[in-house]
Amino acid sequence: MANHETSQSSYLPSALVLLVERIATTDPAKPAAHFRNVTLSYRELNAGSRLLAARLRENGLESGAVVCVCLPAGPECLMALLAIFRIGGIYVPLNPDHPKKYLEDIIAQAAPSLVITQRKIVNSVLPSTIGSICCDDLVLECDDPVPLSVSSPDATAAILFTSGSTGKPKGVLLTCENLAHLAAAAHDVVELESSDIFCSIARNTFSISFFDLLVPITLGASVRFVSRDTLFDFDALIGEIKCSTVMHAGPALLSALHRHLESAGGLGDSGVFGHMRHVSTGGDMVLPSVMTKMKQLFPQAELFVFYGCTEIACMGTFHQFAKRSQPENVVHTESGRAVHTESGRAIVGRPFPGMEVFLIGEDQKNIENDESGSVGEIVFAGRGVAAGYLNQQEQTIRQFGTRPADPKVRSYRTGDFGRWTSGGSLEILGRRDFQVQVRGVRVELAAIENRIIEMGLGTQCIVMERCVHSPSGLSESSEASASEEKVLIAFIVARGDVQADSSASSIAAALSQEFPREMIPSRVHFLEAMPLNHNGKIDRKALASMELPSASATPSVMSSLETGIAAVFKEELGLSEIGTDDNFFTLGGHSLKAVLVVSKLAKRVGVRVSIAEFFLAPSVGGVARAWELAEKDKGGLRSLEYIACQALPLGHQDSAKPSIYLLAGANIYKNLAAQLAADWCVFSLVSEKEAIPISTLSQLPGFSVEELAEDYYQAIIARQPKGPYTILGHSFGGVVAYHLATLMVERGHELNELIMVDALLPEWALNYRFRFMQVLRLFRSNPVDLFRFIALRLSLFGWRHSLRLKLGLATSPQSEQIGISESAPLTGVVAQMDEARVSLKREAAIAYIKRMPRHYPRATLFLSKQRYHQNPLHGRYLSWNRYIPDIKPVWIDAGHSELIQEQSAIEIIQLELRRIRETVANR
Repeated sequence: MANHETSQSSYLPSALVLLVERIATTDPAKPAAHFRNVTLSYRELNAGSRLLAARLRENGLESGAVVCVCLPAGPECLMALLAIFRIGGIYVPLNPDHPKKYLEDIIAQAAPSLVITQRKIVNSVLPSTIGSICCDDLVLECDDPVPLSVSSPDATAAILFTSGSTGKPKGVLLTCENLAHLAAAAHDVVELESSDIFCSIARNTFSISFFDLLVPITLGASVRFVSRDTLFDFDALIGEIKCSTVMHAGPALLSALHRHLESAGGLGDSGVFGHMRHVSTGGDMVLPSVMTKMKQLFPQAELFVFYGCTEIACMGTFHQFAKRSQPENVVHTESGRAVHTESGRAIVGRPFPGMEVFLIGEDQKNIENDESGSVGEIVFAGRGVAAGYLNQQEQTIRQFGTRPADPKVRSYRTGDFGRWTSGGSLEILGRRDFQVQVRGVRVELAAIENRIIEMGLGTQCIVMERCVHSPSGLSESSEASASEEKVLIAFIVARGDVQADSSASSIAAALSQEFPREMIPSRVHFLEAMPLNHNGKIDRKALASMELPSASATPSVMSSLETGIAAVFKEELGLSEIGTDDNFFTLGGHSLKAVLVVSKLAKRVGVRVSIAEFFLAPSVGGVARAWELAEKDKGGLRSLEYIACQALPLGHQDSAKPSIYLLAGANIYKNLAAQLAADWCVFSLVSEKEAIPISTLSQLPGFSVEELAEDYYQAIIARQPKGPYTILGHSFGGVVAYHLATLMVERGHELNELIMVDALLPEWALNYRFRFMQVLRLFRSNPVDLFRFIALRLSLFGWRHSLRLKLGLATSPQSEQIGISESAPLTGVVAQMDEARVSLKREAAIAYIKRMPRHYPRATLFLSKQRYHQNPLHGRYLSWNRYIPDIKPVWIDAGHSELIQEQSAIEIIQLELRRIRETVANR
């Protein structure tokens, strides 16, 4: 223990900052972080963190200030963490993929002084009342180092938020000592080297992310950040793992990866991951079946199960079940005796150094290690135990305490049941309350129940975990888990005015606005009344054993191709029936299952669709249509009846409402579509030319604006043969919308309105007259805007330019000039186009402006006020007034991408579209 205590002081937050500075001085070129094809050195990491710390100080932040970090995976996350440590601040990570309401709850509780984020995030998901520092704007000089605030072990270093029973997330107060314990414990148990590369998979909102972020610093090792979209592309994920040596991943992901390689015949090659030195798993129940798969995947690595939670800084107990080059199926317990792992038990081993673990029985007395088989609640004590919950004194008193033998040592009651094995190891049995783990995320079921009732979606609600058939092995939470997966089921007594059939999908849609995906029930089952036991209470046992009807209520006649696809869907979802148009995700599917379905469809049915295609139309019929269209287009020949894209519905369709078509995207319009659904039937249009991501530019066939407009025309006419039509396009989609409008008018169709949202024309590609006009605009602009514009350009020189480019923070030329949105992670609807595809859009826009037709009579143009002030080179009306005589500009105080993502901007667009409808109706 003495050695542990001594080493722990070396890992306090301020000590980690000094470690980075020391490496930046002695070995400046040493790699510190990798992301995609970019490597960041320790010198650049240190410089970037000092730069951010200077900005924090400039904004008046001192030691103890709360700073939120809302960033996607990447090196800037590590920079932000070190900058906060340098000033002695409190780090609060936010997940930019979480709903805005969920983030607002966290921000209201944490009361941060500032948020470190990016421009594309700040207006889309963060409240306007909070100040922010955008990593995109790191242009300050930082010649003098910011004074370092020395860490006090008892000071709060981080606040991590987990699910709360009231529906609002609760913050866990982690001290500097807690984080130092995590790093020291990892060093004491895991064999690590300075040459290691840590594969960072966990979101920064998970406490295990500190293992990926902090431990490498203590070694002078490096971190390889994995983006969220890469996790859903197993081939890309395999490439990331091949470039790493250390990894921690959840059991569901490891099981899915094993199945993917197994189906592809890759497990026979022991060299796939033979280079890995350490792999650990945890965050959920881990049974020997997962351990066996890990041994097959990583035959030369030391393999561990870690057990812990945020309240104990993650590192509670460890179970090493394989050492490097160890014989199959043999593990070593703390007693040194070899045992086999086919016991069907979730063993988590013994406590990390600096921690104690004991069991409390129903009589509130300790259960000693030699009392094997006796079940009790797992309690931890030691340096990893957090200070408590933020602003929740009663909850803190209920779950936190002190060790009876030493009141100075904090303890925490986990709520997990466990027992000692005969070998002295700890075995996990499950929860004692209504809290569950969903793909590594701790979820309070009461939070979901309360919110469903508060939203008026039901008069009574019970949410519970139920097992469904799952050959994927994505969950390993019981002895039967080889063939079952646990999912969330919501049992609801609906209000009299609510139709059950329509509410099942609407409940998922409503909850998705407030909760992370893991908190949304996979299935909804409506009851006339809740079953009651003899005491008059809700009979949860009856609900747990109740036979559930098929999640699909719309079985339909299928073609032979659809039948084969449906068989894969049913097998993975555990259903006996499925309809042609039933949505995979509302039937209980999730992203990992989608990856496996795509793989199985290719192997078993011969249907090869991309992940992007699957997310575009995640139904049996949608997949079949995508494959049939791809087959028809082989050889580049198109038949007359061939349609290169489909009008994809975004939300519930009501024939009484008019239709609006959103061009060149689906996921980018997700927020806008949700708002417009009150007045319109919303459809998105994505041509197959731009929807299928291919890794290299040389493999991509080019396309023109005219070709895309023709594809969209065919899709709209197939969906709605007669007008009038309303079309809307954002950015590049607005350019295509202009040509589509001219095309439809030429062919005798009636348009209600052409709507363009910040549709940038690449004027700079035209003749010298336009370039001269740009110079005039520049010097006629507001002096403040001109100064900001010139300062930004000057900042692109020197080491800061190199740093910005490495982090992907500098504005790309095509994004600046034609407004192509930055790519987003693969989420629930469609993957954004890859970089090569963006380049093709840029080229298509350049070519089109040289031959675009004039004039179209009338349009509404929504314009970004922020974009206009940031770039004086753009004309006030983006030159559309040269092509459209009757153009109505609507200025909105939001960024280019935020126009269709930020709620306040979307509401302005919605109100204007309502005005347009009234005007059209009165013509």
